[in-house]
This record gives sequence, C-alpha cells and structure tokens, in this order.
Amino acid sequence: RALHAHGQVAAEELRRVRAPDRGRSAAEGEPRGPGRDGDICRRRQEAARGRRTGTVFSVILIDLDHFKVVNDSHGHLVGDEVLRAFAERLRVLLRPGDLLCRLGGEEFVVVAEQAALHESVRVAERLRLSVSSNPFQTEAGQLSLTCSIGVATFDGPESTVDQILSEADRYLYLAKKSGRNCVRSSVDTETVTKSH
Repeated sequence: RALHAHGQVAAEELRRVRAPDRGRSAAEGEPRGPGRDGDICRRRQEAARGRRTGTVFSVILIDLDHFKVVNDSHGHLVGDEVLRAFAERLRVLLRPGDLLCRLGGEEFVVVAEQAALHESVRVAERLRLSVSSNPFQTEAGQLSLTCSIGVATFDGPESTVDQILSEADRYLYLAKKSGRNCVRSSVDTETVTKSH
C-alpha cells in the first residue's frame, strides 16, 4: 500500500540521515531490531506516488534516556537485553499496521499509519508511561529507565519526508532539553508534561 510505503520510507530516511551518529555495528554484536533489514528502498517510487493522495501518518521518534549508563555500569550484554525488552514493549502497545524500526543504538522510530498528530501524541504518551512505570527485568536486576519522544505528522502533498523527519528529530531534542521522560510535538508542548 502507498500509505505503508510512506512509513517504510520515513523510517529508512531517518536511519540514513542519522546513521553517522550510530554506535556499535551489527558485526560487533548489536541486536538486530525490528525492521532493520526490509525492502524499504525498493518502495520509494510507490511512496512518492502516495504523497499525491493526501494520506496522513505520524513519526514517533523514541530515545532511551541515559542508556549509556546501563552499558557502562552493567555491560553491553545487559544493555542488549534492555533494548530487546524495550522493542518488545513498544511493539505490544502499537496498533496493527504501525511500523516499528530500530535506528541504531537506543533510538527507535514508530511510523503510525492514518494517525493525526493528537492521536499520535497520545500513543507516544502511552509508550513513555510503559517505560517509566515498569522497570526492566535483567540479569543485573531491575533497571528503571525513562525515554524521551518527539512526534511529527506527515499531512499531505505539501509535506516532504525530510521535513517530517527533521521535525520529529527537533521535538525529540526539545524533549531531552526539557528534562527527559516527556513527549514533545507541535501541539501539547505545554500540556504534555514530565511524569514524576
């Protein structure tokens, strides 16, 4: 479907743009996340045609806060255990048809199909609460973590993939600057607050 292809291209474009910032490679033992090896690139032409249909999807960019501390304190094996559990926790909360991809390191992207911005912010808040309210069970014991999330929406032909990805990335940065453990977007910036 053209709409699904939009989501795949968005995930691939964000992975491409942010690739220079990645940490360990798959050859060094990085766990392979969902959507890491897809046929994304082959769908670019289909996605370009879909831009003319006025379809809507949102990009939810998620980053585990202070994840480096986990690796430094407990080792990469425990870090990888957390990442796998984190990905599974996200997947369980998503709707059928939503696309989850690991970008590398502790960053993940969700492409929420047929989801306007307000709905996607609510989804992002559920994801955030799932992380902050439920410690991860690991070989090193329970680890309490939080995540920061940026949300942006592709709302038709006037938008481009690059624009929506840059916007999501900008709001993720704002979430980090706002103290982490929060969701930021072009709406609800004042009302979606940090959980205590």
